[in-house]
Amino acid sequence: MIKIILFDDNPKMLDSLITLIGTSDRIEVAAAFSNALHVIEQIKSHKPDLVLMDIDMPGINGIEGLKQINKQFPQLPVLMLTSFDDEEKVFGALRNGARGYLLKSMAPQKILKSIEDAAAGAVPLSDNVANKVLNYFKQPSTAEINYHLTERELEVLKHLVNGKSYQQAADEMIISYETVRTHVKHLYTKLGVATLAEAVVKAVRENLVD
Repeated sequence: MIKIILFDDNPKMLDSLITLIGTSDRIEVAAAFSNALHVIEQIKSHKPDLVLMDIDMPGINGIEGLKQINKQFPQLPVLMLTSFDDEEKVFGALRNGARGYLLKSMAPQKILKSIEDAAAGAVPLSDNVANKVLNYFKQPSTAEINYHLTERELEVLKHLVNGKSYQQAADEMIISYETVRTHVKHLYTKLGVATLAEAVVKAVRENLVD
């Protein structure tokens, strides 16, 4: 089971999400909160596998909460679920380590699938958010930089760009999950990035994979 914590200041939305997730036999809600004022303590208490975070909340907004989580628990995936798709919030979230960015207008079953994908290591994005990301970086970089990526690292990167999770990449490459994680760590260092989303965006922008 994927144990998650929800953060959203809209009681109806929280109730809807709890009901939706209750239909899944792979995801369970460990706790739900209306703000992120005590996010670190709540994560320590409930030990989730993933956090589903709204952006517009009182006190501490979702991106500030995301920053706190990423600082204290860098391996914990945080998936943004919000009504906002403006570039400032989208890129602010991705730059600060969000595992993905979903809109509340998504079909319920797609939200469930995105939670599973994010927990498995993928970077799920709502369709129009994905379009914004690709359009923003559609112009290739004028600088031709040799990042000295190995063939295996390029192969892992290609799988990640195609939306594959770590486990899916491992299965297709016939290597272990931990080997994929090691390749990803090397990619972060060589590409000068700190998150999976940044690595994917950089690969697309600079045409690093076919």
